[in-house]
Amino acid sequence: MILDPGHGGDDKGAISRSGLKEKDLVLDVTQRLGKLIQEHLNSEVIYTRSEDTFVPLEARPALAKVKEADLFVSIHANWSAFRSAVGAETYFLNFTNRESWLEVAARENASSGKSVHDLQNLIQKIAFSEKVNESRALAASVESSLYSSLSQNTTEEKDRGIKQAPFVVLIGSTVPSILVEIGFLSNPKEENLLERSDHRQRIADALYRGVAQYMSRLSHFDMAKTKVTNLTPGLTFRPCPSEVVSDGDCGARAPIGYADANIRETMGKASRSNPYLQPKAAVDRQ
Repeated sequence: MILDPGHGGDDKGAISRSGLKEKDLVLDVTQRLGKLIQEHLNSEVIYTRSEDTFVPLEARPALAKVKEADLFVSIHANWSAFRSAVGAETYFLNFTNRESWLEVAARENASSGKSVHDLQNLIQKIAFSEKVNESRALAASVESSLYSSLSQNTTEEKDRGIKQAPFVVLIGSTVPSILVEIGFLSNPKEENLLERSDHRQRIADALYRGVAQYMSRLSHFDMAKTKVTNLTPGLTFRPCPSEVVSDGDCGARAPIGYADANIRETMGKASRSNPYLQPKAAVDRQ
């Protein structure tokens, strides 16, 4: 399993008003999560970074392929111009035309150095991703666990749900992959919580439960699928309709179909209103 603490090195990511840096916060939470996974799931954990160094975004999902990992989880801290924004949210790689979701992708993609001219090739990679369904299921499990845990101790906690956006750090991954925003450094109350060791451990515990629950369900599904397939030779799962990520009516491993109009709309929207792959300086000026 690959665990990716967002940002690092000279690219500091989000910084709170008190000076709490995202790169330090997420490294701590990621290492706490890694210990839980190693202890309780007997799974090897590989970190994209274990200190304050910067690893190119494109190299992080590539590591999952080289190491033959089964999951990829990238952990970040959020920031918003609206100080009232609060709560965790979990993303998987897919198309979107939602301005707010593209803004998050713009911020997280800024260090990649990609330009909007690279957009078409990246969109095509998303379109042919084989793990959208599994990634969405992983995101749902993790987000549910986060809200269930954090809402017990934080009355302001909101269920921000699972979302989809084109993140460079997830593009090209061949395993179920998600990006988790564990909270807002721009929110004064949440910032105070994120500075506390016990709250960071609570986040790590919730992330672990979400991952463990997903892996348990996936294991049960694989066992059931094998049993049914053996009883009924030639059984196949019905693919999902075009432009739709699989849901309860679609096979969990069915191929994804995207209409040309869907790809064109996403490319046009991103190019016109929020070119999320523009250089960091341009993003900072917005």
